[in-house]
Amino acid sequence: MCPEVSISVVEPNEQNVVTSSSSRINGEGPSSTHNLGVSMVGRPSTSSVLMGGSLAPPNPIFGASALAAASGPALQPSMIAGSVPGPGLSVLPIQKESRFDEDVNLSLIKVVVLGAHGVGKSSLVKRFVTNDFPTQHIVSKKKSEYFPSLILNDSLFELKILDLPTIPFFPDNSEVEWSEYRYFGLRSASAYLLVYDASTPSTFHFIKALREQMIHSRDMTNVPVIVAANKMDLVQKVTPTVPASRSTDQSEKDRKEMVNMVKKSWRASHVECSAKYNWNVVNVFKELAVTLDMVANGQMIGPGSQGSVKKKRCLMF
Repeated sequence: MCPEVSISVVEPNEQNVVTSSSSRINGEGPSSTHNLGVSMVGRPSTSSVLMGGSLAPPNPIFGASALAAASGPALQPSMIAGSVPGPGLSVLPIQKESRFDEDVNLSLIKVVVLGAHGVGKSSLVKRFVTNDFPTQHIVSKKKSEYFPSLILNDSLFELKILDLPTIPFFPDNSEVEWSEYRYFGLRSASAYLLVYDASTPSTFHFIKALREQMIHSRDMTNVPVIVAANKMDLVQKVTPTVPASRSTDQSEKDRKEMVNMVKKSWRASHVECSAKYNWNVVNVFKELAVTLDMVANGQMIGPGSQGSVKKKRCLMF
């Protein structure tokens, strides 16, 4: 009498496939995946064993007697999956069906983050992607990559955000870029995020010089430029209880001039934010999504364009 053998059959079931955003530093080591709470139902994977030309019943565990009743011939030890099949038994290899979205090829939109030293470039990106804020200032010494996704008006934008160390100048040609900033992708970026410290006007002049070099270096037509005034929590506000001093009045006047320059002269989006208190950080990337959607719909942006940024609803994950 042959011994009874138990075989496990995996029933088809639906599984939740979590869409997430990942980051890795300088392309080294495994990527760090962060679940941002968005999920979608994927195609179920199935595994089956074909017994005597018919599909085995979907019972979790059953013995040789149950198999004999379902398929006729008694199960022999040589008929176990992985061994040589005997007469009347065919064993199919377990195959995992591909996900329904594996054939979707979405190109990454490369966004380069630039700014002076200590303005909070890395803090702003990390606050948006992982909702973390570092308690201590760490100088960025190498490139960091982040891969968040934006949804706007039924359009999906897969981003590749490059958080770079502070660069003193923008390369004016490919040869200089290759020798000075290799693998930074400065001149081939699809969009730029320029960050400055709202409490330090000199950091705005830094990104102003970078932008002028960018215009002379490459064609900026339909290349979104978002300007983020970070550290708004350090800007002293004039209120009825706090009288304005002469220096405060001058700082407020300078700040308004910088905002008007970005919006009217540069024709770019300007967003005031604070990465420390997570204030208006989402709006920075919302403006990026709106501008990318304008480009995708054929609207001209950048220097010389007459279009205005139209507010639209945006979902980020």
